[in-house]
Amino acid sequence: MAKNKTTVVKEKPGVIKMLAPANIEYVNGPQYSAFYSNNIGFAVNVLDFVLIFGEILDANPEKALVERRARVTLNPIQAKVLAFMLVKNIQTYESLNGTIQMPEGAVGTAPMKL
Repeated sequence: MAKNKTTVVKEKPGVIKMLAPANIEYVNGPQYSAFYSNNIGFAVNVLDFVLIFGEILDANPEKALVERRARVTLNPIQAKVLAFMLVKNIQTYESLNGTIQMPEGAVGTAPMKL
């Protein structure tokens, strides 16, 4: 089975156009898995954006225990696509269900340990 590939083409200096096939077939690879996550860690380096998904197993005011489930590394273009798609989908969700209330302290400021 031939796999569809996305091709990146530079048309002019500084302009990148992505050419994607009209028909994309998705197949689950051998390491594909589905899981619940209520904790996301985020790290960035010169080349990549890293998301680490986990589940809070126990928490109190002094400490939280988080079981890490998956680490996903994205190139900058895919990270920006993800950010765009999240914003669009959150806007759609909120237009149908009301504003999502962010709990105090939901966005941490501590550096992530990879």
